[in-house]
Amino acid sequence: MLVSEKVMTSTDMERHQGRFSIPRGKVRSHAFLREEDNPQEGIKCSLIQPCLEVITDLEFKKWTMNLTFSYTLIKKWNSVACNEKNGLQTGCLVQLWSFRVGSGFMVCPR
Repeated sequence: MLVSEKVMTSTDMERHQGRFSIPRGKVRSHAFLREEDNPQEGIKCSLIQPCLEVITDLEFKKWTMNLTFSYTLIKKWNSVACNEKNGLQTGCLVQLWSFRVGSGFMVCPR
């Protein structure tokens, strides 16, 4: 399921930020989440990188800020952003897809 399509920002790529942000306004549908998922607490997930290598133990989390929120991918995001084989850079248009494998949650930026 397509979760979001957005242009990579400089903060998505900055090592000291260590996260990929999906602003509320860029979320296509929340149907990718199950009732038992708790993004406030964080959901462990795996990620299929654009280079097709899989990284495990990322965390998909909902960050609430004043009257809005953002979903984020954290923990190990820098290894995705800094992997030259992925070709990610500020200004790139990416899509974030979600799918389930058994009870697991996986995401894939393309």
